[in-house]
Amino acid sequence: MSLGGASIPQTLTLEQKKAHVWSMCRTIPGYDPSIWRMDCNDAVIRWSDHGNRQSDYGWEVDHIIPVVVGGGDHAMNLRALHWRTNATAGGVLGGLAALGRGGLGGNR
Repeated sequence: MSLGGASIPQTLTLEQKKAHVWSMCRTIPGYDPSIWRMDCNDAVIRWSDHGNRQSDYGWEVDHIIPVVVGGGDHAMNLRALHWRTNATAGGVLGGLAALGRGGLGGNR
């Protein structure tokens, strides 16, 4: 896959995914961009708090189109997202996908 002339590997390690999605986030004027960024919903996130759901600045690598509904695990389908937003969105979308497959309590 190519993006603006740069080749993006199809399979990324977690560290590569983190670096990729971090680079896509907005910087915050006056703050070190290697430590602080804003996700696509303007939530402030901190690099060192990746995966930390106890932190006000924790974040996760999110699939824009969830894997459960056919989204791939490639760079173009990934973004950094504050953990609270990701937990809410993933729960809703994952639940809807399960309903579509007859899950969450069977056929009704």
